[in-house]
Amino acid sequence: PSRLSDSPPSNLPFRHQGSADLNLYKLFVEQAYARLRPGGQLGLIVPSSLYTDKGARALRQLLLNACRWRWLYGFENRNKLFDIHRSFKFCVLIAEKGGRTTSIQTAFMRRKLSDWAMCRGLLRYPARTIEAFSPASLSLLELQSTRDLEVLETLHQNGVPLGHSGPDGWALQYARELDTTNDSARFVTRQEAERNGYHPDPYGHWCRSDGASLLPLYEGRMLGALNFSAKAWMQGRGRRAVWQPVSWSDHRIQPQFFLRAADATGPKVHTGPKVAYMRIGSSTNSRTVISTYLRDVPASDSVFYFLPSHAPVETGLALTGVFSTFAYDWAVRTRLGGLNLSEFLMVETPLPRSIPHEMLRLVLALACGGPQFAREWMQLCGPGPTPWRKLWAVTPHERLRLRCMIDAIVASLFGLEKADFAWILKDCDHPCPRLAHQAFCRQLDPKGFWRIDRDKPAVLRQSVLSLAAFEALEACIQRASGQRDQGIARFCAQNHGEGWMIPEHLSLSCLGLQRTQDPRHGTETPSRKEPVRARLGPRFFEWQLEQTAEQSWTECTHHAELLRGR
Repeated sequence: PSRLSDSPPSNLPFRHQGSADLNLYKLFVEQAYARLRPGGQLGLIVPSSLYTDKGARALRQLLLNACRWRWLYGFENRNKLFDIHRSFKFCVLIAEKGGRTTSIQTAFMRRKLSDWAMCRGLLRYPARTIEAFSPASLSLLELQSTRDLEVLETLHQNGVPLGHSGPDGWALQYARELDTTNDSARFVTRQEAERNGYHPDPYGHWCRSDGASLLPLYEGRMLGALNFSAKAWMQGRGRRAVWQPVSWSDHRIQPQFFLRAADATGPKVHTGPKVAYMRIGSSTNSRTVISTYLRDVPASDSVFYFLPSHAPVETGLALTGVFSTFAYDWAVRTRLGGLNLSEFLMVETPLPRSIPHEMLRLVLALACGGPQFAREWMQLCGPGPTPWRKLWAVTPHERLRLRCMIDAIVASLFGLEKADFAWILKDCDHPCPRLAHQAFCRQLDPKGFWRIDRDKPAVLRQSVLSLAAFEALEACIQRASGQRDQGIARFCAQNHGEGWMIPEHLSLSCLGLQRTQDPRHGTETPSRKEPVRARLGPRFFEWQLEQTAEQSWTECTHHAELLRGR
């Protein structure tokens, strides 16, 4: 008998289109469902947004609760299966009307039609897992294997959703500020500011002799990982704008637009500590979440924020640190199907339940290397025996060391074991010549972190050194009788309070990385110890060591008082 209904469906117009704009694929899916009799099956090729986007939640609920959703096979158009952009993603959807879904046969990020024909590498995705990982959105995460599923379960079991509003949540408020189109009349150009006699002060503001001031308008191009001023605007507009890296010796925000102080007030502009991150991210870039700590700086809509409502400085630094780790970034990559790191996506990502104070100082050193953050330094560190500027992590060596420490700490806070963390960082030990060949890279996980530092020897990569730091942290926890917090304190207190140091020598095999090397390429041998620390350059610039501790903290106190008086 026909599985199609003989009469027009009685439940039209469409009732499962969600709150977003209508999309043809959503109309087709719902109409196909409505036209079926119980037991009838639908099979469609639709955009991947069906299983990820906010606007398709109602359809996912329909397929889960009123169907036996059998297949979801996701493709990436890298091999031009369709005559559309290579980055476009779509999926094969098969469901039977009636009943309820208990599990779905899934595959994601595939590029060959032969994979679909041979049903290779399928993952049975339990419906209860969808509800556990995405209770509000019902989004399906792009998991590649049961091992992915196990690691993600560990992250969620030992964490709390970012948007959780209960007593054990982080009490964060999502925010975006100025629209580059609708609010553009309020923007002051750099040329206009210079013509009117404005000059930069040490804190990134531009001031005039009569007391008038302008605030920099922060844009996504300025933002780096734990870096509040990665690039400075030089000239041009839009896609033709020229941006250049900013030296740490004069590290201040150098924008192309400003806001008058009077326009930087009101509900659209938020003051105080903010965790800023780029709105646009990709799960197949080196990193997905690019985040830093900001304070009292208005931003365009290329930057999104989370605003801490409790202990804003400490919470802001803690969240900035977590956002910049491999463990958290991996969790986001499994969830991101498009390019927009929206509130809808971020609020269901897992965060550790708490962050030790020792980690806050590491984030402070990385993200707050400048006089504009003097208040943060006075609050968390205060005058001490080490010169203030020496505490800034500004050399490549020191930034790498502290980032590896944070990676290790957050992985431990999530309850990961070494094998779990190594899984997140899989393929990080391939030699440079292999990673230079696109044909070889196409065989690797498209969302993997093998892109990080792939032009460097494996022992110098952040991924490999983060594994080394994690192993050292585990040893500290073991010496503390398994007490994690005490182990983290030991990990950060060693070497006269400076914490874990990058090893002088390291072999890949000592970390369990014993990938077969190709002798024709003359690459490193896994079992041989190679020099590491000496190849990373100095930990400090000379200008960081010019002041005594007393001189530098007197300066910090002066900056903090000036900033409080604004």
